[in-house]
Amino acid sequence: MVKRVSITAIIFTCWLEVMPILFYMMKFSTRSPRRLMKGQRTRSGICEDIRACSISPPHGVFYLTDRLQTNSRGWRTRGVGGRGEERRGKDQKSSPCLLDCCGGLNNVDYSKMDLTPMEELLKHIDFHDSSFCIAVIAIIFNPLFWNVVARWEHRTRRLSRLFGSPYLACYSLGFVIILLNVYRSHSMTVAMKVQARWEVMDRTGIFYTGVALMVVGTLLVVSSFLALGFTGTFLGDYFGILMDEKVTVFPFNIMENPMYWGSTANYLGLALIGASPVGLLLTAIVALAYKVAIRFEGPEEQGEE
Repeated sequence: MVKRVSITAIIFTCWLEVMPILFYMMKFSTRSPRRLMKGQRTRSGICEDIRACSISPPHGVFYLTDRLQTNSRGWRTRGVGGRGEERRGKDQKSSPCLLDCCGGLNNVDYSKMDLTPMEELLKHIDFHDSSFCIAVIAIIFNPLFWNVVARWEHRTRRLSRLFGSPYLACYSLGFVIILLNVYRSHSMTVAMKVQARWEVMDRTGIFYTGVALMVVGTLLVVSSFLALGFTGTFLGDYFGILMDEKVTVFPFNIMENPMYWGSTANYLGLALIGASPVGLLLTAIVALAYKVAIRFEGPEEQGEE
């Protein structure tokens, strides 16, 4: 009977974990990546040239451009330290040069780094929006909640005495955690839908990268859950429910905390599919919250969602 209940709980939990993500992914996928056509209005005006109507790529690649110097004869010299070929004319633009690999990052002039992508991303985020604030609170609250409750149970055994069994108490806490995570996913997707999309992210390649991340993330979450079981996933050791041996099968044989990072990959994929700048920021907050939670958790709790 206990075995049947465990199998049913595993199947039900996998369904609760995966279905909300797939549901929101289908809602976001209704707006697939696009290309602007000639004459179509954009934020910067009407596209006149069909060749220039593709959404421009992010300015994330930086080059070290040579300094132009003017000598006494009116020539402009290109290069470092006054060396290089000479070019005449004030309107002649300097061409990017390749970095010297032996110099490493010492060759990079950080004062010339283009911060436009970051500035553009932040322009699309409304930090005062209520849905954004709710999503941030849900992200931070979840790991704080299950760590505090689990440690309280470990010290007092109050939940085990209340429910009459450590297994029943662990199952109850696990389902509460699942519902909290479903609400977190809901609050994040609401914030992504309410706030603006970013045209730079609205591309076919980025869209399918998001789909691939969600597939990998779902694989990590589900496989971790199947490897640990319900009590192994949801803090069973704090209830005195210990596993016979350390789990070393996939995905624990390739990385630590696969359920945490699989969940993070799901949110990152969802943000890419929705071309959502606020989704990227919320995903970073999820990763940070998990990173902090890992520091407070012991080596046995490497999979709790």
